[in-house]
Order: sequence, then structure tokens, then C-alpha cells
Amino acid sequence: CEPPDPWIAVGPSHVVTTTNGMVRVTNRAGTLLMQEPTWALFAVPVDRFDSDPRIIWDAFHSRWVGVLTTFRGDFTDNGLRLAVSETSDPTGGWIVYSLDTIYGSFLPDYPGISSSATRIVLTSDDFDTGASYAGPTILVADWSNIIAGTSLSLNGAAFDDPTFGHFRPAQMLSSAANTPVVFEDFITGDPIYLEVTGTVATFNLVAAVDLTDGGSAPFTLPPDPVQPGAVAISNAADERPSDAVYRSGQLWFVATGDYDDGVNHWAMARYTVVSTAASGAGPSAVTDVPGADSGTHFFNPGVGINADGSVFVTATKTDPTSVYPTTVMGAVLAGSGIYPYQDISASDEAYTGTRWGDFIGVAADPSAAGAVWIQHELVETGGSWRTEVLRVASDGVAPSTPGTITHSLVPPATLGATVPVKVAWGASTDADSGVARYLVERSDDGGGFFGVTTAGTSITQPLLVGHLYQYRVTAIDAVGNASAVRTGGAFRPTLYQSNTSATVYSTGWGSSSSSSFSGGSTKYSSTAGKYATFTATNARSIAIVSTKAASRGSFKVYVDGVFKATISTYSTTTRYRQLVYQFSWSAPGTHKIKVVVVGTAGHPRVDLDAFVVLR
Repeated sequence: CEPPDPWIAVGPSHVVTTTNGMVRVTNRAGTLLMQEPTWALFAVPVDRFDSDPRIIWDAFHSRWVGVLTTFRGDFTDNGLRLAVSETSDPTGGWIVYSLDTIYGSFLPDYPGISSSATRIVLTSDDFDTGASYAGPTILVADWSNIIAGTSLSLNGAAFDDPTFGHFRPAQMLSSAANTPVVFEDFITGDPIYLEVTGTVATFNLVAAVDLTDGGSAPFTLPPDPVQPGAVAISNAADERPSDAVYRSGQLWFVATGDYDDGVNHWAMARYTVVSTAASGAGPSAVTDVPGADSGTHFFNPGVGINADGSVFVTATKTDPTSVYPTTVMGAVLAGSGIYPYQDISASDEAYTGTRWGDFIGVAADPSAAGAVWIQHELVETGGSWRTEVLRVASDGVAPSTPGTITHSLVPPATLGATVPVKVAWGASTDADSGVARYLVERSDDGGGFFGVTTAGTSITQPLLVGHLYQYRVTAIDAVGNASAVRTGGAFRPTLYQSNTSATVYSTGWGSSSSSSFSGGSTKYSSTAGKYATFTATNARSIAIVSTKAASRGSFKVYVDGVFKATISTYSTTTRYRQLVYQFSWSAPGTHKIKVVVVGTAGHPRVDLDAFVVLR
């Protein structure tokens, strides 16, 4: 069956994954936002098939850019489809360009795509009526043309020469004058480097260099990987470069190759780094980094470079005796060298088909300098495909210290032995892997600290009135680095009954007794303009406690002499001891709360039952 060919692209708010036949959009937490067939997103005509979708995130224009192959069953009418999102939201509109007239009866297989500040580069291996390889094509489109919304204009070259091909234009993760491309010389197997320069009007190919002259090895055809039961995955991989990515002077590309240990041949994941400014001068250095081991096959590798310059490499591995297809990941970490392969996830059983996917998608995270995302393929029970999405980070730096801790009471709520208190803090930052969670610890009455974790920047907990509390917060990033601890001031939820000396009443207030009221009694008034003023020292938050009922009306609230709100205590259901309003400050101090009766027609009464103060 057709392999999934998993691919992934990541933006600041969205993750876009593709397989043969399907496009999925999620948020960064994995919630599915959109899922539709590739034919729908790329507007493929009903009489065509499609394959090899690949979508990338273009940070230069905050757009998503995609390509896929379309073809008829008899290969008489074929082409590429270029899709560009209208905004940074991939669930919104897309502009789709049909490139059918360029190809006609030539099938553009194995499409490649790159996007930079000025140009989009598309590549393909072209087959005459889908059968006989005719040579490659390379095309360039201008971003200015796309942004302006005018008809797409293209330039490029169709090489009527079957002695070379497999063009891989580099994903551009940083600015450069030109777009690096790597391809294969089929006569020698040598990897060839060149650069695309100019615009549609000035398109040119420059700096063509045979990388074996700099010490790189030729591409080599790998053996069929073998898995338990001595079942070979025929057609699992060939020698062609499957991905290329460029950032800050380094071009990395990957391929599967042959590893001869002197006794047997094994599939090898090949990673090559080319030092180049991509400005027309060509490479200054080239190094191969093989992923090989006797007794193990590594094939269909992927590569990604995070914003810190660390390179993450992936591959699928098998061996003849114990390992079903398993995804592995390693890294060349900036400043600390090679990090060997680690198993990520394994298939449930052996693969019984003949085709494996052409590539594994690895995408840099634009919102965390140390992270990349991957989508890879495995075999699940019953032999069907499954794909998985992972986020991987390298990070040796702790997050910043959380910001100032604040405390506030939380209405609406019912006053009992406890009151709800919201504890909030300023968000930490972590450029590499991102802040994953916060450890929030609490000390009760001067005892030890015990805590919970949360992804947000606040928690609300019920706290006993009259007891002393203190909180401290630590930020933890995605790889477990912990920030310095931010400790807040100690505070005590304190209850003041309506008859406290801290409250001064105007004339016109009465008293009512009931066990339903806080402390057994409440103050009330039904006369408009009557007021009461409560003063608290060392206060961080003050809440007003009242009764809500069908006979109760509204009052105005002034905080330190400034009008803040009009509060209604009307309710069809009678509720006693209700926290109906609160106000908070970032630091403790002396504050006044003034309550003024509105005199609501038909139900003017206002109860002033108590005040709760965090102090």
C-alpha cells in the first residue's frame, strides 16, 4: 500500500501534519482544529490522483506553503499544485496554483519545496507518461508576486537529462541571498551542491560543486532492511537525498546509504553538513556524519535545526532478530557534540508491505529556540500504518524567575470555614524548550511547603479563615530545568463581622439576627444614599459579604474614594453569606471600602453581613 510519507510544519500557534491523502491542523497542545483530504486543500480535480504532499512554515511571511503531485491514472495529464495560506492561520483560506501546463504527460515525482524571503523553489523528478525517467525540473516563484495577488509567474529549468536528479532545495530557517540545493549525479553517485539565485526575471543556478571534492562520500544504494523473521522491507529506501535544511551558514541533508562492515551490508542513515553562506561562493567545508552499526539497519532519515543551532537527526531502525521498525533520534548539540541515537517509539509488529515512507518530517519550533517537532511512521497491530507527533527539546538554561506573586479573594462564593483565594504570578520565559509547568507550593501556619503543578500562571484554592499562608512558585521548562524560586508574602484570611469597629455607618442602618448570617447578625438598609465605610490595614484583598434574595437590591462600591462598580444582590433564590465583590492590590496597605445603597425600586434592601480581608 502507499506509505504515509509523514511530514510536519510548525508555526507559533499551529501544527500542520500531512500524510498521503490527509492534512491535519492542531494547536500546539494537540487539539484537532481541522482535518481534510489533500485533494480538498490543494483543489485537486476529480479526475486526478495526488501524492507526496509537503507543507512548510514560512517565518519570513508568516504563511504556510505546500506542494503535491497530481496525475491521471493513464499519466496523460500531470502537474504540481502550489498552495499558499492567505494568513498565518492554516484553517483559513489558501491560494492554490495549478502547474499542470508545465508538465503535461510528464509526471513530476518526488516534489521538493523551499521558501525564503524572496522566492519559493520547487523541484521534481520527471517521468515520461509515468514510466521512463526523463530528468529533473527546478522552478522559482517570487513572493512579491504572491503577496500582490497577481497571476503566478514562474521561471526555471527542465533538464532533459536522466543522468542526474533527486533535487532537494533546503528549507530556509534563516536569511541568505540564495537557496542551496543538493542533488545526485547518477553516473558517479556524487552529491552535487548548487544555489538558486535571482527572481523569476533573473533566475540562475550558480556555485555548482561536487561535494566529493571536499571529502563527502558518494550516495550508495542501501540493502533492503531486514526485521524479525528475516522479512526484508523491499523498496524501503534508495539512495536519494530525502531532506535538506539551512540555518546560519550550515546546510544539512540526509539520505539512506550502504554500510559494509566487511562481512555484511546494512542500511545506513547518512547525514551531511555543508558550511556555506549561500551567497554565490559555494561551500567552504563538508562533513559526513554516518548513522551506522553492524547488525542494524537505519533508513529514511530526517533532519531539523533548532534556533540554537543544535541539529536533530531521526531514522527508522530494524534488525533481523529483535527490532521491528523503530524510530530513533539523536542530535549534534551546539557546544556539546554528538548525542547518540535513542529509541523513540516502536512498531507493534513486523511490516509485511513492500514500501516504506520516503521521509520523516522534522520541523524547527519557531516559539522555542531549543525545540523541534517530528512526525514519524510505525506499524500497528494488524499491519496498518500509524503516525506519531513528538516535540523534542535541548535546553541547558533554566527559565527566568516567575514574577511577583499576588493574592485575591474570588467571588462569587459562599463564606464558610474557607474562602476561595486566587494566587497569581508573572509568567516566566524560556527561549529554548519553553516553560512547561509551574510548581506551586504552600506553607500552612509556618509549616513546610507542599505543592502542586499547573500549566497556567494562577491557581485558586479554598483556604481556612484565620490561618496563615505563604506561597512560593518555581518555573520548570520542557526538559526539567527549574528556575529560581519566587516566594510571596505571608497572609491570613481574616473575617470582620458587620458590627466591627472598623466599619463606620451613616444613619439609617438596622440590624437583623439569624443563624444564617455570618456571626449571627447583619446590618441592612433600604434607604438610597445610606452608606457604610470599612477600613483595613495591611490589606492585600477585601471582599464584601452580603445576602442575595428576591427582596434585595443594589449598592455602589467606592475603593479609596473612587467609584468602582454597582453590585446587584437580587436573586430568585435566597443565598446567605455571599462574597459579592472584591478588590485587590499588588502590595499590602491601608484601604477603605465604601458601600452606598442605591434604593432599587421594589426591592431596595441591602445587607452588609461581613468583610473578608487577606492581610
